[in-house]
Amino acid sequence: MGGKLTNSYIESLKFDGTRRIIADGDGLILEVMPSGAKVWRFRLRRGRTEYKDTFGRWTDGKENDPHSLSRARVWALEKMKEVRAAETAGVELSVLKKQEKSETITFDRIAREWYKKTSHTWKKSHEEKQRQRLEKLCRLMGERSMSKITRQDLIVALERVNAKSETGEETRKCCGVVKQIWEYGLNAGYIENDITTGVRSALTRPRKEREHYPSITEPKKIGALLRAIDGYDSDGGGSMVVRMALQLHAYVFLRPGELAAIEWSFIDWEEKVIRLPKGLMKKGEEHVVPMAQQVVALLREMQKYSGRGRYVFPLGGDFKHSGRHMSTAAEGAALRRMGYDTKAEITPHGFRAMAETRLNEARKPDGSRMWSVDAIERQLDHKERNSSRAPYDRGTRLEERIELMQWWSDYLDQLREEKK
Repeated sequence: MGGKLTNSYIESLKFDGTRRIIADGDGLILEVMPSGAKVWRFRLRRGRTEYKDTFGRWTDGKENDPHSLSRARVWALEKMKEVRAAETAGVELSVLKKQEKSETITFDRIAREWYKKTSHTWKKSHEEKQRQRLEKLCRLMGERSMSKITRQDLIVALERVNAKSETGEETRKCCGVVKQIWEYGLNAGYIENDITTGVRSALTRPRKEREHYPSITEPKKIGALLRAIDGYDSDGGGSMVVRMALQLHAYVFLRPGELAAIEWSFIDWEEKVIRLPKGLMKKGEEHVVPMAQQVVALLREMQKYSGRGRYVFPLGGDFKHSGRHMSTAAEGAALRRMGYDTKAEITPHGFRAMAETRLNEARKPDGSRMWSVDAIERQLDHKERNSSRAPYDRGTRLEERIELMQWWSDYLDQLREEKK
């Protein structure tokens, strides 16, 4: 293939303020960019359809230049042969253009685009977990073209995730991420088919039931636990911050991450409630915790130490300057130091099961329930189990929950005082 351009002529070309495109022949062109870069492209027009592709940037024209004039001509000749072969086979230029474009639409590209456009709606903790799942999936098939990934490819990739998942829970969530990425690709016009249907059911390893967090629900054992917490830092080996966090945890039975992140600004002393913002909660809705007298007293005591800072329970006991809250692992570590097995006896999350069990079993003298299921579930911030009821039951049962939380704190104090 002989062309019009020479290396010396290319070297002399400069950007003069207007777009410069110089044709070499047979579809090969050189475009001079505003930056001064000289880029090889292939361009062919059939009617109103234009087919374009890029080879790369001309450097100096020497033998070691990967995008030299001679190499660009060989590349353009191959492109012309591909186009003519496709046309001979009856493939229109617009279809060929679309096919080649799809080759650049990799799983990694679409996955990260999906993440960028959706992650701003998530809580920080969820965002981090989804990011880790995304990285895991991109390592497995990130460079693959979306149009060439098959259902079997997805199954193989997810089987590798499944092999490291004891309960199957992580596999289920990774399946959900994959499905959302494919739905995004479909809606954005990047791909034409959804291959994710049936993938989860095709995985060979059955999902095990999620294990419940261990908890103590027997009244005498609850009392013993509370006494152990009260004496946690009396021997000089514990932390006052962690001890008071555990004491509060028993009273309010929040999730560990929610309790650790309580800020002084969340506390409404006048209304005697803790208002946890929706961004902190698992359900993504504001949650109100009525404060019993014991909770108010405990927080007032804690206020003497950390009241000038942001968090009620600051990291490392730095009461004045810490911009971070106590680690969510601190309570579990303290329970282990007290001699409790956090894998079999009690975890910080177990305070929720403790409260749920005892509150549901509480009875009035006539044998009827002391507390409604709705009040207990709402105070636990559980989702409405009956999906058909959820849209209609919008009451908060706050008055009943205020009474419930005071009764629960009194009940714990009673158990604490009851010796063996």
